[in-house]
Amino acid sequence: MRYVRRGTRILSVGDHNDVMYVLRSGAVDIADAEGNLVERSDPGTSFAMSTLLTGQPSRYDFTAIEDSLLLVMPGAEFDGLRRTSPVFAEFYSQAHVSRLRRAVGSLQVSGRGEAVLKTVTSNLVRRPPVTDRLVGILTDRDLRTRVLAANRDPNDPVSSVMTTEPATARATALAFEVLC
Repeated sequence: MRYVRRGTRILSVGDHNDVMYVLRSGAVDIADAEGNLVERSDPGTSFAMSTLLTGQPSRYDFTAIEDSLLLVMPGAEFDGLRRTSPVFAEFYSQAHVSRLRRAVGSLQVSGRGEAVLKTVTSNLVRRPPVTDRLVGILTDRDLRTRVLAANRDPNDPVSSVMTTEPATARATALAFEVLC
């Protein structure tokens, strides 16, 4: 296990890496060499496995955006599990391919191969909302900061801990417009 403070760079572009991380708590941003956000990892997400799978230096910067607790698996253990467990090997091979597809497939790419923010917001949504009438949202961050960190009863009503009046955007809006 490894504890990292908010703002800590866990791995940088070009670094060689010999471990896989699983985010136990907190949040980690994954950015490409130009500083573009590729993914925001939340608890349960594994990252830096691509460097173990390919043997290449990191193509991304991994930075804790909250105080975070990381589970660290040495590369030798990771490789050993891949050799002895077909299920483990398949899971991480598929996770690697899926992450690449999400990173490339959801973004439009310019002729020079640069990611641009011309993605339609509806392409960023992974599942439909739980309700049709938006009165608020309950996020993982809400649960961590307003329930767990505040020592609140998990049986309190959702309405007492949710984010009310969240910002919204049209499904056809571009990611660039939403960021502004």
